[in-house]
Amino acid sequence: MSAINKPKLLVAADSYLPRWDGIARTLSELLPQMTQDFEIRLIIPDYPGERPSLEGVTYVPLPLIPLVHSGDFRFPCVLPWVIKRQLEWADILWTHTAVSIGGTCIREAAKQNVPIVSMIHSAEWVVYGKAALIAKQLAELVWLWIARKRYGKANILLTPGETTKQELLNANFQEQIATTPPGVNLDQFSPLPKQAIAAHRQSLGLPTDRPLIGYVGRFGPEKSLETLIEAHANIEAETNAHLVLVGGLRQEIRSKHFGKNVTVVGPTVDPHLYYQAMDVYVLTSLTESFPLGILEAMACGVTPVSTPVGAIPTFISSGKNGLLFQPKNVGELSRHLKILLADKTKLESLGQAARKTVEDGYTWKAAAARITRHIQDHL
Repeated sequence: MSAINKPKLLVAADSYLPRWDGIARTLSELLPQMTQDFEIRLIIPDYPGERPSLEGVTYVPLPLIPLVHSGDFRFPCVLPWVIKRQLEWADILWTHTAVSIGGTCIREAAKQNVPIVSMIHSAEWVVYGKAALIAKQLAELVWLWIARKRYGKANILLTPGETTKQELLNANFQEQIATTPPGVNLDQFSPLPKQAIAAHRQSLGLPTDRPLIGYVGRFGPEKSLETLIEAHANIEAETNAHLVLVGGLRQEIRSKHFGKNVTVVGPTVDPHLYYQAMDVYVLTSLTESFPLGILEAMACGVTPVSTPVGAIPTFISSGKNGLLFQPKNVGELSRHLKILLADKTKLESLGQAARKTVEDGYTWKAAAARITRHIQDHL
């Protein structure tokens, strides 16, 4: 490594824009703030569509395998000579999964004695197990074995919250583990004035004359969106609420309870526009690490209603800045939604408290500084 040049950081991810998910959002916010400390290359699958340029970040896109996919997830052609060449360039590797690209980069980095920092956003083996068509428990165990083997080569594991850190310890990950909570862009994710909301909803093609319940994120099976859809169906007649689901396709959700007051919107690079239109944001996930979507909704002053999974109980206190309910408990979620939509004062108070929670503890600048220190420590 040159004493004059910045350290060369190779970032590996198996998902990135224009496919929008938590990893894509994390990297698109963090990397621009890390270019003052590193020369950065980002090796990713080459999803079709426009990918925003990031000043100081060079993309290394890998072609996708034709016709092979799982939902909206596509599989890259992992070209060994490309991976080898990129690791020869790098001073340190920072991975965000341990599957195709991430896993191959970890193996090659270990061969070349390149230091490895691995970010584990969630218990990914649980996600892969739930997505399996058959033998879900066996698939989860296989992926856990693979994850232990691959992440075992890392110098340090970073994870967003203490809950996920404990999951890793319980799963017998022996590596050094540090928590690095994510952040939110408070300028982009901010509440709209009340008088502007109706026109804003109209611009998105959403109803202006009824309460709006929403979700933004992937439509994977671990998100349990059928729980939200069924709860909405339970309260639709009484509350006249509309439901908007943003981030996937209707056919990805297995539910018989779609009512007429449901709007489905595909993936978007402007999630804040939809948060700002909502009265309530609902996360029905069965597993999470430190979900960004709910923090972004809170930053927009939207009252969150969520399952107590992952790190969520560390920043949502039920009854103070949101409400919590047990996974798959349609009845409990339905009661929460009816209470909130019937009590505008409570709804607004929780939304304001949610915004303050984010203002007080979760910014991207702080997140980037924490991660930069960990990477620099292992150069």
